[in-house]
Amino acid sequence: MSEWISVKERLPEINETFISFVENKVVCTCTRYQNRAKDNAPIFYANTKAGLLICSLESISHWMPLPEPPEDK
Repeated sequence: MSEWISVKERLPEINETFISFVENKVVCTCTRYQNRAKDNAPIFYANTKAGLLICSLESISHWMPLPEPPEDK
């Protein structure tokens, strides 16, 4: 099982989908995209119950890679 990784330690790769822990204590999947902000900061798209939301680095404190899918048996 993967451990939570602090965004202060390292960021997910660009175009990587991952599990994130955001400031309002919600766990959701996010994808990191090319930096498009004026200050070249990372941009994340979070999949939430409310729909797709754009998140800044300040919104995400920790992340972890998605687990491997189950094997068909």
